[in-house]
Amino acid sequence: MSSMADFPQLLPEAPPDSAHFLPRIAVSMLASLIAVLALSGSSACAAPAAAIALQQAQQPESRAATWYNLGCYTDSTSTRTLSKKIHSSSSTTVGSCQTKCSNAGYTYAGLEYGKVCWCGNKIASMGAPASSGCTTSCAGNASQQCGSGNRINLYSTIAPSMSNNTAKARGSFKYAGCWTDPISARSVSFTNPLSSNTIEKCLSSCQQKGYSIAGAENGNECFYSFKVIEKLPPPAKFGVRTKVRGVNLGNWFVIEAWMNPGIADLGGTSTLQSLLIDHWSTWMTDDDLAQIAALGLNTVRIPVSHWFFNVSTAEPYLGYGAIPTSIPLGYLSQAILSAKNHGLDVLLDLHTAPGSVNGFDNGGRQGAIGYAAALNATQNMTRTISALITMTQLDVNDPQYGGIVKAIELINEPITYTSALSQSYIANFYKQAHLAVRGAVTGSASYVPTIVMHYGFQSLSSWDQYYSETSTYPSGTCMQDTHQYQAWVPLNNLTPSGHISKACDLASTIGSTSSSRPVIVGEWSLATNCTNCSYATMADNINSLNSPTWNIFVRQFFEAQVNAYESGTNNGWIFWSWKTFSRRDWSYKDAAQQGSIPSNPTQKAFVPPSGSSSCVSSQPNYPLTFATTTYPSSRGSSTGATAASVSSNSTNSSTAITSETSSRDSTTSSIVVSTSTNTTNSTVEGAVRFRLAAVSPASFSPAAQVVSVAPITGNRLRQNAFPFLHKLIYFAELGYGRFIL
Repeated sequence: MSSMADFPQLLPEAPPDSAHFLPRIAVSMLASLIAVLALSGSSACAAPAAAIALQQAQQPESRAATWYNLGCYTDSTSTRTLSKKIHSSSSTTVGSCQTKCSNAGYTYAGLEYGKVCWCGNKIASMGAPASSGCTTSCAGNASQQCGSGNRINLYSTIAPSMSNNTAKARGSFKYAGCWTDPISARSVSFTNPLSSNTIEKCLSSCQQKGYSIAGAENGNECFYSFKVIEKLPPPAKFGVRTKVRGVNLGNWFVIEAWMNPGIADLGGTSTLQSLLIDHWSTWMTDDDLAQIAALGLNTVRIPVSHWFFNVSTAEPYLGYGAIPTSIPLGYLSQAILSAKNHGLDVLLDLHTAPGSVNGFDNGGRQGAIGYAAALNATQNMTRTISALITMTQLDVNDPQYGGIVKAIELINEPITYTSALSQSYIANFYKQAHLAVRGAVTGSASYVPTIVMHYGFQSLSSWDQYYSETSTYPSGTCMQDTHQYQAWVPLNNLTPSGHISKACDLASTIGSTSSSRPVIVGEWSLATNCTNCSYATMADNINSLNSPTWNIFVRQFFEAQVNAYESGTNNGWIFWSWKTFSRRDWSYKDAAQQGSIPSNPTQKAFVPPSGSSSCVSSQPNYPLTFATTTYPSSRGSSTGATAASVSSNSTNSSTAITSETSSRDSTTSSIVVSTSTNTTNSTVEGAVRFRLAAVSPASFSPAAQVVSVAPITGNRLRQNAFPFLHKLIYFAELGYGRFIL
């Protein structure tokens, strides 16, 4: 995106922390010049223009002297802003007052109470810009404003001076002159059409939203920003230059219960910080990113939490704010640098929002959707945009990343089909956030990231009415995200051939929209059923997913979806997820190891014959081999894995039960379980003891520990079993064994 270079800083200046609120925004609209408080009849702005800072919307009568509009100022009977009262008349207009002051040799003119004209050669020290109040129509021309009580509209024949570093208090708007404003590179960014627009309305709206620069243009357009836009880098055009082929790095910075069932029970334990650090430092490593690149992928989507950028002590995240955000942000920085080192583009996905936009655990809070709740709606949206801006400043503008962050997703999976959160509400959020993120980009960035917006589980075409606002969404600035899963009702009831047909049909369904705006499938998987995706019971149907017939189907299903999501103008895909704790059909890493996914997504075994109506052939074009035909006993290794088991001689009352020991060999590991049971309500109560030998990870130093667990319900371990069990999970994850309760 081209832009005008090196504009001076407008005033007033925002507070020192304004960078974390709402900065300047780069947009493209329908104008060619931006007038910084010049009158349309002056030589400073002779074409469509915008007035920045305080400027009246009226057009004063012709006059010999050039008068600059200084806007609305405070005034009082005890301390007048201008010293000389010239006249008070029922025929007063802006022009008549300016003429009288000019003829009397004054350089300032002011109008008050609709008919009083004041003159002077300086503004008294007590006079100050006012964001509102100059609303009284002039007695001689009702289309003009002539101040009001204790408010005076000021004009001057002296053009205001300004510098790059002028600082004024918030609300002290000053005239800044007339500026050119190219369509492709706005001088002032965020726009908000106002009916019956006046400078007062524009400034009042600007101040309420927290901006420090305002500009009015084309009659009804009001622009906001924090500074005049500098020359911006080119657009990233994510998914346009190259089809996106990627994976989500799920369960890393947004922990999901079903993907890592143990850690989800941690709650507010005293060891939370060390446990989270352990998770952030081990769930994904540089080796994971290297493997992703080696599999022919070009993108990682990194879900992140809003509390990384906008933590609140009123929310339980990060120990109610006790854990410094610098810790997770440090790991996020390492992730981006690792992606850069392995040639992977990054899509940063804001996966959570205050109040939750979906009521899912992955949305930050399970339960009710509270994002648009009346009590906190404005605060929630402001905090979300603040988080996005900070993300942009930290991860897009920093030159060390070399422009590897090609896209930012504004929020993940808002549910917009219930009364709790409407499509129009999210559309309004998208509009503001889109402009805010783009406006947070500075000249130090390599690219302006593509703004990705989720479809809210509505039809893609239902968003046409919003994306048609080309003044808000200029071509090449945004992308729509759709998530396509076939594991939920009713699609989970399809036959294998039905799943294939559904996948192939998505090529045209998505293509009908991607022909007019980019569309990416930001989440999808190989799953076609789900016993219970809210927790670890997904493992209950694992063994049904690995027969020879099923292996062939899963490979065909993968190719059908890839073909559809890359078809024609469609912009590509990002699989969910790179790895999970138990299920291969949700794990790109494990599915690739199994052979359900090829070693490079461009490799095709199900190429359909010419003229076929299907996007894949019914049988593979060459023999396929798979690592196993039964589910491996250990996620990390299918060789030599061991599992502890619990046997019982149940009675109607609590009894002591046997203990069993199993080990890989005498020098590796053993897991010893001893329990006593009470079969009431399927609850096991007792003690679980795990013994690990020298082969355990270095961070797991004790050779043996005893952990009491009471109660253990189903497959869920209560939080008093941590941090020991958390370490054990990773021990099992590394392939040294696993435990079964």
